[in-house]
Formats: sequence, structure tokens, C-alpha cells
Amino acid sequence: MIVSCQSHKAPALSGAFAFSEPANAAELRLKISAAITSQFTEKKADMSLMPPSFPRATATSAVLALLENGLNHHRAGRLDEAAEVYGQILCLNPGNSEALRLQGSLFIAQGKLREAIVCLEAAIRSQPKSAEAHYSLGNALQAQKNHRAAITSYRQACKLRPKFSEALCNLGNAYAAENNWAEAATSYREAVKIKPHGAQLLINLSIALRNQDQPDHAIAAATRAVSVEPRNSDATFQLGRAFESANRRDEAIAVYRETVALNRFNAEAFFRLGVVLCQAGQHDAAVDSYRRTIALEPRHGPAQHELGVALQAFEHWQDARSA
Repeated sequence: MIVSCQSHKAPALSGAFAFSEPANAAELRLKISAAITSQFTEKKADMSLMPPSFPRATATSAVLALLENGLNHHRAGRLDEAAEVYGQILCLNPGNSEALRLQGSLFIAQGKLREAIVCLEAAIRSQPKSAEAHYSLGNALQAQKNHRAAITSYRQACKLRPKFSEALCNLGNAYAAENNWAEAATSYREAVKIKPHGAQLLINLSIALRNQDQPDHAIAAATRAVSVEPRNSDATFQLGRAFESANRRDEAIAVYRETVALNRFNAEAFFRLGVVLCQAGQHDAAVDSYRRTIALEPRHGPAQHELGVALQAFEHWQDARSA
């Protein structure tokens, strides 16, 4: 399975994306603005801490202090507190690109994707050269399954910051979602150049190469992933898939068995193990693997079908042996 390289932590402070707005984008902006303002209607004294004559440098320091405070809450998972701090900043400085970007990232974490897009587009209008804002917008669009728009946003992030490995990874994921495996592999390779020991990047690269019928290259990428993280069951599983696609059954069986030893809840690994065991004529062992799959996922249709086939083959094998 292709996995995003987006960190679940709050983004760090950072130093023209074309997207058709939702029909009610203006209404959403008003709602966001109203929600932010309403949080502080009882704290007007706090909002007037910086009168017109307040020194600009001091005002900037105050905003930076608030940003750092908001980030601390964000990283600790205190999203409501982080939203309140970002709201304070936006009341003091409605066009603050960092607060808009961080608020957008927070909305993504909360699953409020339309609100996130509004905030992030506003952040980009305020700071068009923010690679982080384009990247976060790509994440929001990707979560909406708007893969083509996400690709445009990730590409812009990579253009602004050429060695942005997370953006390259998620660009590859967006191409993969479009079944454009060649472009996905290219993006993952560029990311691996930046982070050669990134296990998830190597796993994703292996998947892309296997889907291009390049099993030997897929094996090489997955082997590197396993060498980086030997106990990563996702890495061993993808190595098994690569061996299977290369018709190297004995190696596939050994690696799938290693995978289920590492993660006994990996239903798909049990299923693929059953498929290869059946191909190898080990029908009794295949039956056991399919039953383990169904025990974990009772509605796994392919496993139910293959179990029936394996049982029939096993019965014929027993009959032949008895004769």
C-alpha cells in the first residue's frame, strides 16, 4: 500500500497556484473569519494590545511568540488550543501567512478540508513563494481525492524548494493514485536521492516499479527498505510481492512467512502467502493461510474464493495419494 510521507506532527515555521474555488468559498471565508473573531469578542483588551503607535519590531516579536506557542500546542495534539492561538494572530494580523498555513494544516488534521483549502489559498496569496503552503494545499487536495490539483500544488512546492523530500513523496503518491506509475517512480527516486535511508520512500518506489513490470528493480528497492528497517512488516511484505511478481516463489514464501511472523494481523500477507503456496502445490498450507486471512477479514472475497479452490485441489491430491 502506498503511504503518505506527510508527518503527523505540526509543520515547522517556514521562511500562483491555480485551483477552482468551491462554489461557497467566499461564504467559507466569512464563516472562518467570524469563527475566529467570535473566539475573542470577550477579550477585546487582548486584541488591542498593539495600538497604531506600537513599535513594529515589538509587534513582530509578539506574533512570533504567539506562533511558537500555537506550534507547541499543535505538536502536542492540543488542536483547540492551537486554533485559539492562530485565531489571536489572525485577529492581530489577518494576512499573516504562517498563521493561515498552520490553521490550514490544523483543519486538515480535523478533516475540515474545504476550510483548510480556503486558509491555505489565502496563505499562498499572502506569500506565493511559500513551499510549505503549496505542500499543505497539496495534502488537502489529495485528501479530497483531487489528485490532479494536488499534483500541481506539489510540483509548485518542489519548484520552490527542489530538495523537499516530503513533497516529492506525496507527489509520487498523487501520480500513483492516477495510476501513472512511471511519474510516481520518478518522484520517489528523486526523494530517495535526498533521503537514501527513507524506508517508506523505498517501499513506495518498490510498489511503483512492480506496477511497471520491473520486478528486479522492485526487489532491489524493497531489499534496501528491509535493510534500513528489518522489522518493518510493510517492507518485508512488499519484498514478498516483488519476489512473487518475479516468479521467485520460494523466496516469496519465505518473506511472506517472515511478514506474518512480524505482524500476525496482516491479512493481505496471509492471503498472498496462500496464493504462492497454492501455485507451489502446497495446498494444505495454502488452506491454512486462506483461513487465517478470513479469520482476520471475514469479508475478504478473494480469500473465500481461493479457499474453495485450494480445498478442492487438496481433496484431489488426497484422493490421488490414496489411490
